[in-house]
Amino acid sequence: MYATVAQFVSKVGEQDAIDLSNIDSWKSGKPKTEIVDSVIAGAIAAVGPEIDGYIGTRYQLPLPQPYPPIIVQLAIDLAMYRMEGRTKMREETALLAKQAYKQLEQIAKGTYALITADGTLLPTSGASRNQSYGRTIVGEMKEIEWSSSPHVKGRRY
Repeated sequence: MYATVAQFVSKVGEQDAIDLSNIDSWKSGKPKTEIVDSVIAGAIAAVGPEIDGYIGTRYQLPLPQPYPPIIVQLAIDLAMYRMEGRTKMREETALLAKQAYKQLEQIAKGTYALITADGTLLPTSGASRNQSYGRTIVGEMKEIEWSSSPHVKGRRY
């Protein structure tokens, strides 16, 4: 799991954590006053493979621990989105999820790098995704000579 229940509670607040983890008790009309750790942990665990699907195109999985802070935050935002999706969702939560998916796409494309909590740039796996054919190309791009006519030479990367 990319985040802990304690990290989730710290970010969303205790009351929201209580409310989100007790959604089923709302339906019964019996409000709860305690956080249900298993519900939160389940939501965080459920978004892990989804995050891996994005970042695994650029980074070696599993990521080293401690996880980059942005991955922890994205896991919490997406877990909250998943949990709130069982009820009427707040606009703020939907926006956070939209931003989270955008950041995951940027990470996958290489326009957003993963940085560890101590400020170290996480190395990429050297794999990049060829979007048009769905193949993985491993290695660095090399400069090649190309020519569209016998008289014109240029460089293509």
